[in-house]
Amino acid sequence: MPWVDSGGVNIWYHVKGEGTPLLLCNGWGGSSESWSGEMVRLLAEKHLVVLVDNRGTGRSGKPHEPYTMEQMSGDSAKVMAELDLGPAHVLGFSMGGYIAEALAIYQPERVRSLILCATTPGAVNRVPYSTEVAQELAKVSDDKLSKHDQVKALVYLLYPKEYVEQRLAELISEESYDANPTPVYALKCQSAATASFDAYDRLPGLKLPVLIIAGGSDRLIPPENSRLLAERIPEAELHILPGLGHGFLKQATTDSVDLILRFTSRVDKRLL
Repeated sequence: MPWVDSGGVNIWYHVKGEGTPLLLCNGWGGSSESWSGEMVRLLAEKHLVVLVDNRGTGRSGKPHEPYTMEQMSGDSAKVMAELDLGPAHVLGFSMGGYIAEALAIYQPERVRSLILCATTPGAVNRVPYSTEVAQELAKVSDDKLSKHDQVKALVYLLYPKEYVEQRLAELISEESYDANPTPVYALKCQSAATASFDAYDRLPGLKLPVLIIAGGSDRLIPPENSRLLAERIPEAELHILPGLGHGFLKQATTDSVDLILRFTSRVDKRLL
């Protein structure tokens, strides 16, 4: 079965495609099921795509104990070691950007390049979201609300209002993940892990190519965070996508994948 033991926690993984490895690190509460199927298919045409269920999500173990980003990046490193991968492109979305940054900091020999999507330099120096967004985000992990209302609150944070109102039922269905739900306690454990991580002072020391992408209308992770990342990282390439929200990888999959594949192709050619 596709599990690896990471400090006593079973971490589930899956691979698709062929080529240089590309590890996908998902965001808060997200598992391998959260990625767009179209995005994974397109990436797998060029890369060996490695999908991992973060601890607390999907088919991985869900310990009811504190989590850290060093620990969660270590989970992905265990998968990479199990697969005997060389250095991989590492794509981190939202909280997954913290996992990717932590992997590059703590185990740099495993990272070929970083692709940081809708993320920040960490808890201390990030540009925060508004009070209104904080109130909406609290609903996502409020166990007094129905699952429908929790997911509804989430989709309004992931995408611009106009986009959601045109396809609300579809988006709620896509983001529900009823087969392997993330328990509320695991969401809180992941939140605590993000609150204790900050890479700001370590970013200038990263010696690898980095692609940074953000939605220009992202309310959850304001795009100023991506500009800050680009200022801190020596080899950073920044793209702000106008009119797109936090979930731009699904909202504009083809354009996003095109940026990613052009970047990984350039990196691979340089490292031949």
